[in-house]
Order: sequence, then structure tokens, then C-alpha cells
Amino acid sequence: MVASPAAGLAGARRKADRGNSSLPVGTTNGVIMEDLSAIPKDDWCVVSYESFLGDPAGEIKRLCEFMDIQFAPRLREVTSRPLRLSRHTLEPPDPDKWRNNEAELSRVLLDIEAVAERIRAFSEA
Repeated sequence: MVASPAAGLAGARRKADRGNSSLPVGTTNGVIMEDLSAIPKDDWCVVSYESFLGDPAGEIKRLCEFMDIQFAPRLREVTSRPLRLSRHTLEPPDPDKWRNNEAELSRVLLDIEAVAERIRAFSEA
């Protein structure tokens, strides 16, 4: 799943604040992009955080089609309900919640712009 770079940084910042960060976000996403570039495009697909939040059923149906599995009635039923929060969720999902820390994040966004551009390119390909 691909989140906007700002959203990814916001999550990484919260994890780092709690001592749970392992690799910088730019490094992690860079490794993912390098690995994906070695795999034929027909063998993987991208789900954006924003798309998944906006239309969970549509995105799951698209993933089922990609994997050539049935979007069964039970799956259709489960995905028609609002998403449950994980027990580790600090704040409910919101595509714009990163804006709560926009000032702090704006200082590091430039550092990962190259990776962010690669993420956008993969998402649009």
C-alpha cells in the first residue's frame, strides 16, 4: 500500500516518538521501489492509502481481480461496512491527518522528494 509521502512521514514520526522506528521513511520506500522495479509490472499492483480509505470495497475488488480470485459475497459484505480501527491505531484514518504536523513535516519533505516522485510514478504506471 502506498501512502502519500507526507502521510508516511507523519506515521514514521509518531513511531519514532514512541521509539519504534527502524529505517528512515525515504530509505524504506527507496528499497521497496528498487525491489518493485526488478519485478515485472504485471506481477504487482499499487493500492494508495487515499484510494483504500475512499473506496475500500472498490480497492479490494480491484485486488481480487488482479489476483484472479472471486470477490465473494462475504468479502463484499465485510468491505461494505466502515473500516475497523486496528488496536494499535492512535488516530482514525484520514487522508489529511498528516496536516496536523505539516510544519514539522515540511522541513523533511524535500529530503525524500526523489523517492516521492518514484512512488507517484509507480502509482500512475
